[in-house]
Amino acid sequence: MCSGSSACVSWKQEVSEMRRYERLVAPSVSLFAVLALLIGARTYQSWPVKAPPCSLRVLTGIPCIGCGGTRAMEALSRADVVEALRYNPLVVLGVLVIVLWFFWALLTFKSKRRVVGESKKMAKVWTVMIFLLVLLNWIYLICYLPF
Repeated sequence: MCSGSSACVSWKQEVSEMRRYERLVAPSVSLFAVLALLIGARTYQSWPVKAPPCSLRVLTGIPCIGCGGTRAMEALSRADVVEALRYNPLVVLGVLVIVLWFFWALLTFKSKRRVVGESKKMAKVWTVMIFLLVLLNWIYLICYLPF
């Protein structure tokens, strides 16, 4: 084990620096995926193949929680936020959260400050909030999603 030697201190600094870079991985990959989806949605109209209709909606008349997501991404790719919100508000919120997450990760990376871990209580609160958002979005889709 390290006992305070200069090699040990150097190793600890390298590990700390690597952890700083690790904080950028997930937000960067998520932002890249959203950008790729937006580019795909922008060119989607010219593709000869279209997405099949939602099986749940065809069988029961009730939309799934992802219904309208493709149309929402198409609208976002045209910068028509109002139309995207009409199709699936949760998709728009998800894109916004990923963009904000990426910029937050950049700010914390640049500041070199240590990120404090989440408590179990906060994790439960976030879980309940996300569940409620998904539920409210689904109720909206059942009531207002256009065909």
